[in-house]
Amino acid sequence: MSSFDTSTRQADHLIGQCVGRDGLLEIHRRLGSGGSSDVYLAWDKGHRRHAAVKLLRTRLTSDPVALARFAREGSCLGDLTHPSLACIYECGEFAGRPLIASQHVTGRSLSSLLADGQPLEITTAVRIARHLAHGLAHAHANDIIHRDVTPENIMIQSRDGRPVLIDFGIARYLHSNRKLTATGKCIGTPGYSAPEQLKAGRVDERADIFSLGVVLYEMVTGTTAFAGDNTREIDRATLSTRPFRVRRLNHHIPMGLAGLIRKMTQRQPVLRIRRMGKVVSRLDAIRELLRKRIGI
Repeated sequence: MSSFDTSTRQADHLIGQCVGRDGLLEIHRRLGSGGSSDVYLAWDKGHRRHAAVKLLRTRLTSDPVALARFAREGSCLGDLTHPSLACIYECGEFAGRPLIASQHVTGRSLSSLLADGQPLEITTAVRIARHLAHGLAHAHANDIIHRDVTPENIMIQSRDGRPVLIDFGIARYLHSNRKLTATGKCIGTPGYSAPEQLKAGRVDERADIFSLGVVLYEMVTGTTAFAGDNTREIDRATLSTRPFRVRRLNHHIPMGLAGLIRKMTQRQPVLRIRRMGKVVSRLDAIRELLRKRIGI
């Protein structure tokens, strides 16, 4: 007898269905929905593990752009293997809907940890940023930029506290000439997208460096770098203002870390750190200084 009650099945007909290769992914519950897809928690009966199953919305299955973008997400994830990046298990189709089955991260989103407006411990923030920088450096080395590095897309694993970057829905290949976004249309999350994304300009790995810098700013200050009452105001702030210097908001922040954040969040890409590997090196040096300071 199935463990899924009738009311649950009626609420969502996919609950209890077996999808994926050989039908080994049993859908347990919906995790969330976005503009283009629904995400479910599934049990992988073959490998005895949970998986996150993303299915393209039915109304988009005849949209060539949506199909191409969904396929690109699966391709990008399939090219990456790193402990700080959500890994893909398989791509396929169910009832005419393309699906991607990937690692399900058990834990909390970084956004939920920052919801109270309090900064994280400096050592914790540096550790999280360092893991993410390593993961993004790996993605960049494989010609992939994420383009949506935000606290909502960063999960902190409950078992070891390691961050995992999820949702490669708008990731793209760095040197791909194929455009899946209308000309003049920006893509990304307000307050975290780099200025060149907002201008729908050329985007490279420095966009991810900017976004990670903004996330790091928020982790150590407890406040967002660019604020506003609506998307337009937030975008205007990103394009035309400099955020408060982090040491004005938290005097415990080391000078080296403050300088790194300032360098990562420069409006002009040419003024930013050029490679994520350099960010990793700077964070490694800051971590060593913090260890000496607190005697660990």
